[in-house]
Amino acid sequence: MIRQHKITIALLPLAWIYGLIQRVRNLLFDTGLLNSKKASVRTVVVGNLAVGGTGKTPHVIWLASELSKTHTLAILSRGYRRKSKGFRWVQTEDHPKQVGDEPLEMKTLLPDIPVAVDTNRHRALKIIQKELNPPPDLVILDDGFQHRRLIPDYAVILSHAKRPFYSDQMMPAGRLREPKSSISRANSLIITNTTPGQETGGEQSRKRFGLREEQQLFNSSFEYLEPIAITDKAQNLSPEKADAILLVTGIAWPDDLQKEMETRASTQMMRFPDHHPYMEKDIQSIISTFKQLEGKNKIIVTTGKDAMKLKFSPGLEQLPMYYLSRQVIMTKEQKKKLIESINHHG
Repeated sequence: MIRQHKITIALLPLAWIYGLIQRVRNLLFDTGLLNSKKASVRTVVVGNLAVGGTGKTPHVIWLASELSKTHTLAILSRGYRRKSKGFRWVQTEDHPKQVGDEPLEMKTLLPDIPVAVDTNRHRALKIIQKELNPPPDLVILDDGFQHRRLIPDYAVILSHAKRPFYSDQMMPAGRLREPKSSISRANSLIITNTTPGQETGGEQSRKRFGLREEQQLFNSSFEYLEPIAITDKAQNLSPEKADAILLVTGIAWPDDLQKEMETRASTQMMRFPDHHPYMEKDIQSIISTFKQLEGKNKIIVTTGKDAMKLKFSPGLEQLPMYYLSRQVIMTKEQKKKLIESINHHG
């Protein structure tokens, strides 16, 4: 802990320089010296001020599911760490190297909603409108808050309840991608990973996050769903009868997932970096660790994002492997208020 504190202090000068660069960049866009404009289709951005760990993907999936009840919509992502270039539609049979793990997870869970990837948002939105019939009246932009060349019609920022962005530092000393003052560009803030029933929308919270009077504040929590079989071996087993679990994660903050698994059975976690590209040595390590796991009914559990990559790995198809997805929970009143707020800004 002391060593980590010393590292953070040593990195502060770099964080100040990075923060200055981001402030100058934002100022250039705010004053019009750098060009930014709205698209011809309504857009809703779901993003973060900090990198990873707020539950952005399940919130995009949840919001798309809710808004699709009253809108014809599509989802646009940059396709982080994909190997392909330019614009591409995401298909359920795609490899994550082609489209990115998170867009593939979105398409897998929302097969009826068009999902596309492109780093050039304006180009992508034009293609989406041209190629879809009927064209969407709303596009959700996954992680597009820092893409200043596009002015969204509505912007939602997420912040983890246990790791609020107001107590963080700029990268590399912390996890902030831009200054805390950038929250001023958002229409709504959702405090994620709250305890169900917990209300954190008081005036004190609003002040800490730097919200103006007209900016909305919401709370959400997560509910873990039942494990979904990835391999044929898993299809013939009952995961609820498992007595030992090997938890394989490549996400920013797996602690909550580990605690959830420990309530179900004895759990051992293999933790990899966020968006980890699983190599052959990683697969062999997973297989070896699973074989050494004690239990008569042992299984492998991973996240939806990791499942998109691991399901293509030779050797794992012979093992009982599942993935666990999360469902966003928000009170009926808050959900109604958020949806109405998005529609009002349209």
